[in-house]
Amino acid sequence: MNLLRKSMMFILSFSPLYLLILIMNLAVFDRFFRKEATLSDNLFIALIAILSIISVASLIIFAKVPSVNYIHYSTIKRPKDIVLSYLFTYIIPFVAMDLDNLGTVVANIFLFLLIWCLYVRLNLFYINPILSVFGYLSYEADGKIIITNIPYQKLIHTHKLNGAYFSDEIFVAKKQANSSK
Repeated sequence: MNLLRKSMMFILSFSPLYLLILIMNLAVFDRFFRKEATLSDNLFIALIAILSIISVASLIIFAKVPSVNYIHYSTIKRPKDIVLSYLFTYIIPFVAMDLDNLGTVVANIFLFLLIWCLYVRLNLFYINPILSVFGYLSYEADGKIIITNIPYQKLIHTHKLNGAYFSDEIFVAKKQANSSK
């Protein structure tokens, strides 16, 4: 998977954060709609809008990935609670961000970029709360990660799935492409 698609999945994984930050900063929107917004207010709104658009585009791209490959596996393990760990470890610090404090903003931008670097480099895009909300869970199967909306009870009896490789270690299998199984 190339850097752009990995980055888009990273931005998608943080989309709950954008909503929380918006709720915490409703005064910025109030100033914006009253035509009293400062340059930083306008930059904030533009950034949230861009990140939100990228998130929606990422979700659409993920939904349209064609099933052109297959994977065989002998064992599959249930997903771990890594999505919850991800949420609490990374999103909570951002929620505490004070937009009026430049030091807090810079520190959070640095943290966001560091997490992005790790997320992309380590192929962690399967840790994504938004995919989980849409029914896609991550499983470990013979050293690879399978992201799927197929129930676990069906996966333990299947051993072959149609889908697409997002990277050498990550495979996406959709229920509709495996309905005959």
